[in-house]
Amino acid sequence: MAKITLEAARRNVGLTQEELAQKMGVSRQSVFDWENGRREMKPAYLYMFCGITGFTEDDILLPKITT
Repeated sequence: MAKITLEAARRNVGLTQEELAQKMGVSRQSVFDWENGRREMKPAYLYMFCGITGFTEDDILLPKITT
């Protein structure tokens, strides 16, 4: 399978940033920051994200963190 961005994976399962944030127990701002490379996603959240979206960690293309 080709790599997919966090945003594309989220949209693929029909979730808004707010809906995903609620499922993961984080703020919508956290989801926004992860998708835009402003904050690094901790491994536990990546695992949870993959469980929600059905993609594997290897499928997910993580954005580079900008400083």
